[in-house]
Amino acid sequence: MKDCTGFDILSFLRDKTKQLFVPIVMMSVDNQRETRLKAFKLGADDFFVKPLDMEESLLRIGHHIERKQMFNSYLMFDELTGAYNRTYLKEIYSQQLSSYDRLKDPFCLAILDLDFFKRINDQYGHLMGDRVLQAFVEYMKHEIRPTDHIFRYGGEEFILLLPKTNIKEAETVLNRLLDLFVKKVFTHQSNSFYCSFSGGVVEVHNTEWPLEKALHQADEALYIAKESGRQKIVASSQSKLVKKRTLRMAIIDDDSIIRTMLKELLSKIDVGDRYEVKIEVFKDGIEFFESQWIHSSDQYFVILDGMMPKMDGLEVLQKLRQHKRHDQYTVIMLTSRNSEQDIQRALELGADDYMTKPFKLMELEARVRHLMKKVK
Repeated sequence: MKDCTGFDILSFLRDKTKQLFVPIVMMSVDNQRETRLKAFKLGADDFFVKPLDMEESLLRIGHHIERKQMFNSYLMFDELTGAYNRTYLKEIYSQQLSSYDRLKDPFCLAILDLDFFKRINDQYGHLMGDRVLQAFVEYMKHEIRPTDHIFRYGGEEFILLLPKTNIKEAETVLNRLLDLFVKKVFTHQSNSFYCSFSGGVVEVHNTEWPLEKALHQADEALYIAKESGRQKIVASSQSKLVKKRTLRMAIIDDDSIIRTMLKELLSKIDVGDRYEVKIEVFKDGIEFFESQWIHSSDQYFVILDGMMPKMDGLEVLQKLRQHKRHDQYTVIMLTSRNSEQDIQRALELGADDYMTKPFKLMELEARVRHLMKKVK
């Protein structure tokens, strides 16, 4: 190439992707042994000779892509932040249980969630949001012990494993990390802002505790931290003192079969120990708004049909978002209209998700479970 050689680019790519598995193929008309050896020494995964046999080349590239997909599921690191990934969390947690079985030293697991992270994405853009995630992990790596582990659990949630640490020590460590992090200044163009996190922590001192149980306990504590104002750390034992809240799930659809089907689906979704769930169905938006059922301070999860004869779903959504407590409502819109304008309008009016009919129940269930995590 005119400005630099393929070897220069190969060296650059390998330097930038040290923690990632990125297959790189070199192509050249030069098929000398020295050229091929140099390519492999610099990190190439394959070498194609021009002119290419396209059938063979596509097959070989396909194999590299399959290996990439396989390695993605086993690599230890999250590609964006450099934190360990969820797959590696299972391995490290298992190691900690084995260590406890031998030495009887308790360890702690904490779930950390960046506060109001959606606002950062909305106000400053997703690239800035990515920078905040990366800065958070970099900060944590710098401040925690070499024996501690930070994992990206998903989105803006992270897991911190603290070996040979009891619950009081973990609370002290996490509060110190929080106090320092909230002083960190982030800048975007001419704007400056700060970021905080909330945390729930649990002490593990039983070899019979699976990872799922530890995560559940820590997540319950995290929920209490968020409910009590965010920017704080809550130990799992404290979360036991909190009373369950009511979650009202409403299905608004003029099709009786759809109403019955969705009610059965929602009744099977496990929302954990946070909420007592109450499910009601309504044949249209007018019936919904005229009911006494909606006059409470509870949280609401609404599955709303977009096309109804008496009151259009968009009208229902608009009225919900004009409510003085509009943040009570998490809304999924369902409609047979598959136009970009309708979808855009629904999202502009505040729909949290949008699905077109016909839809698969498994997909709807997955989306409901995802949104349930965002319910305050």
